[in-house]
Amino acid sequence: MPKLVSQRKPPEIPKSDLALKPSQTESVEGAVWVIGCDLNRGIYPRVHVGGAVTPSDSVSHLPLGEENHDAYRASSAATSSEGSQSSGATGSAAPLERASAQAVYVDGLTDVHAAYPGLRAWHQDGGLWLMTDSAVIPGLKKAATFLLAINEVEKRVKGWGFWRENSIGIRWIGPRHTNFGDGSICAFEPTDGTWGFGDSLVALLDLYSVWAFRHLHLEIFNRWPGLQFIHHRFEHHLELHIDELCGCGTDRRYRDCCYEQDRAEGPLTPAIDFLCKVGDWNRQPPRTVVGTVRDGEVPPNIHSISWR
Repeated sequence: MPKLVSQRKPPEIPKSDLALKPSQTESVEGAVWVIGCDLNRGIYPRVHVGGAVTPSDSVSHLPLGEENHDAYRASSAATSSEGSQSSGATGSAAPLERASAQAVYVDGLTDVHAAYPGLRAWHQDGGLWLMTDSAVIPGLKKAATFLLAINEVEKRVKGWGFWRENSIGIRWIGPRHTNFGDGSICAFEPTDGTWGFGDSLVALLDLYSVWAFRHLHLEIFNRWPGLQFIHHRFEHHLELHIDELCGCGTDRRYRDCCYEQDRAEGPLTPAIDFLCKVGDWNRQPPRTVVGTVRDGEVPPNIHSISWR
């Protein structure tokens, strides 16, 4: 997947984007619009303690805390359309005696707890579950909750995102840029080196926070902001808006890039090919994952979920 290269001439903001600009009195929507325009121009936002996303050049007077020290580890990220015995929960990182997933991240959990207060951890043989909230953007009346499964045997991490809009209600964040099969998060292109197993979990959660921000932008303005890579042409027909950056990973708008080719080909042949290759159209998270986030249930055995 192409990086956000600073030397590249940033795309001009089209008139259709300018028409979406909210009034300056709508502070949350205004900030979402500004950050979305920055992402479209290859400018990555800042991610603060608690997951609050702000423009890269902002000087905020809100009590956001320090900027997460690994935020810029994610500065090259573009989103992708496809990837990436239980015990009690604890509120902070505890010393661990066995060599497992915790051994890879034992030092990093203290940093995660500092960067994302309220972190909960469940330790399992050969694995680790983490759950935490992200503010996403200052002043937002809902939060994003992320549940992460860390599998030491497979050396892989999966995450799911949910909007928590009140004390009891949650809503899965999707389907854009989630995996077919289990609805897990696709916050970056797995093959471009943005993040890999053993890298900072703070950096991963920062990527997830920006991914949730992009979903918020999509809800408000019906546009996915920033670079994205969509692996199959049928997904162009399913999801892309003509004013979004094209799913082939370029910095050109879809209407100026692959749109005419997709329209000439039509959706039927790509749909058949997609079904043969992917097979599973489902993008819903597992019930056990939903139960953990919604009801506080102990997560399932980490080896019981699909790692394909």
